Amino acid sequence: FDRLYHLYFNARRSPLRFAGQDFYVAKLPAERRLAVVKVLEHAKRLPDDYLRTSLIELERDLDANYPEAGFEESRTMTWDQIREMADSGIEFGSHAVTHPILTNVSPARLAIEMSASKSRLERELGRTIAVIAYPDGGDLAVNELVTSAARSAGYRLGACYMPGLNAPVPSDPFRLR
Repeated sequence: FDRLYHLYFNARRSPLRFAGQDFYVAKLPAERRLAVVKVLEHAKRLPDDYLRTSLIELERDLDANYPEAGFEESRTMTWDQIREMADSGIEFGSHAVTHPILTNVSPARLAIEMSASKSRLERELGRTIAVIAYPDGGDLAVNELVTSAARSAGYRLGACYMPGLNAPVPSDPFRLR
């Protein structure tokens, strides 16, 4: 989604065709920040493989050069940084391997995203990883297949990005708000 945001925000023409739909590209930066929300909402509903292919096509179409490693300000932490934080008392949970919206991937890939993330974190940190925070975490990002995969991978809790309070004993520990 960072790549898509970058491509839209730096587009030099309008409309912008992405994943079968045209999007108006606002002229002023403040308007672009508001307008890009529609592009991102469209993207979050796409099957992950189609989303990734569409991003590549858009980059080609715009002759854009998004750095493969991403931008400095949005790079992920190193394992040494994560271990230092964990050793200082910060708890880490899983967030999947490649950060897809989990409802948009195949069941086989869903299982891999869940289990590979958990096992890598456990291996790197030397402790049990009990919680997954679902990528994007909104109401489109979690369904019964996703929560079932989280249980099967060995998580004890699943966190969503939806507002609300959790009961002291939640009715579904895999849909914590």
